[in-house]
Amino acid sequence: MGGWDEVLFRWINEGWANPFFDHFMPFVTHLAKNPVGIAMLTLAWFAILIWGGSKGRRAALLVLPAVLISNELADLGKAHLGYLRPCVELPGVRVLGESLTSGGMPSAHAANMASVAAVLIAHLGRAWWPVWLLPFVSGLSRVYIGVHYPSQVAVGWLLGTAVGLAIAWPFRVREKEPAPVQTNIHSRETKEGKGDDLSEMP
Repeated sequence: MGGWDEVLFRWINEGWANPFFDHFMPFVTHLAKNPVGIAMLTLAWFAILIWGGSKGRRAALLVLPAVLISNELADLGKAHLGYLRPCVELPGVRVLGESLTSGGMPSAHAANMASVAAVLIAHLGRAWWPVWLLPFVSGLSRVYIGVHYPSQVAVGWLLGTAVGLAIAWPFRVREKEPAPVQTNIHSRETKEGKGDDLSEMP
């Protein structure tokens, strides 16, 4: 990549280095792969499904195709766009964990988490804006552990947000459609009939 992307990458990957982040960032980045993270995500999903009302149930179900589609699109980008990861093309990168060699654009982790956040906020409202912390920290963790440039994470955020909104929006539009107005034709005809009868009285 080079330029500002490399400067920002080095700042996060090297400048932020500390023992706490060295444990915390790998945990966040592999949240869906370790038992504790899987348990946390599963409990959160079931909580929204069970106690979130009709909107929560719809959102919990829609995050599944949102993650699937965003992940597939991210994998397509990695396979065909040809952008390398920093751990592949830069010397002296701090890599915490496996040094990946597949394409780097866009970050699937960032895309997946952003799609979840977009669906939840679209259905459950502005009170859920803090859920954006999940894709934000997940994306930063990919830079910190040395496997993505900031630009690759940013594109992942945009991709996931677009997918999440595209899936959630049709249901939001349908939800806002006004209910059809039902006219009591029989009542109207009865009133009109009474009016006619009164007009015919001497």
